[in-house]
Amino acid sequence: MRKLLVILALVGLTCAVGAWDAPAAEAASYSITAFTFHPVGGGSYHAILDVGWHEVGDCIHCPDANPHGLDWTWENDVSTLVRVRLWNWGGPSAITRVANMYSYYTTYPCKRIVSEVKRLSDGGVFGSVVNQHSYREGTYSTAVYSRSSGYQNTANVGYMVPYQQDNCLTTANHTMQWYESGDHDTGYGKDTGIPTECQCCVCATPYDVWNAWEYYFDFHS
Repeated sequence: MRKLLVILALVGLTCAVGAWDAPAAEAASYSITAFTFHPVGGGSYHAILDVGWHEVGDCIHCPDANPHGLDWTWENDVSTLVRVRLWNWGGPSAITRVANMYSYYTTYPCKRIVSEVKRLSDGGVFGSVVNQHSYREGTYSTAVYSRSSGYQNTANVGYMVPYQQDNCLTTANHTMQWYESGDHDTGYGKDTGIPTECQCCVCATPYDVWNAWEYYFDFHS
């Protein structure tokens, strides 16, 4: 009888462990909404918006057919550092890793840094943050985090291409940033509250670090 009780107890323990394992596996995937913010500024220096939503920031042919990017530079040109900022919402109350970001440099069609946000399980690309007129040495990878009350991720991914060293026409150091949808995001959109090129061309408008998002995109971690 005692042996039977021990066996039953072990069976009960096995069932209990299985009951805890299942929710943990299901909870590994979270619905996340990520907001991209401007790539410069911080500390005591604002980000400066030089050109509003545009395709080619020439201040002449306005509006552009595909106004998808914004031109940013540091206040007082104190730096050429380029960052990727993602403010992510969703997941548990604790800070949780929900994706990886992989940044690399390409010269086509203009010198740019592409930062792909990838699924943890298989590396599937949710989408990419692109910083044109920017470069980096080698590649860079970093973890991306979220939580239900929001989590702010900041990664230094490279530098602005020095003036007159770009392979596309520029008139000063800056980075043009936008978001490109990937195969695995479930929706995205841009902030139409930020001015267009017609409204802001070499306008030098200051922005704080986290007060104006550019794009949002949704994904399942």
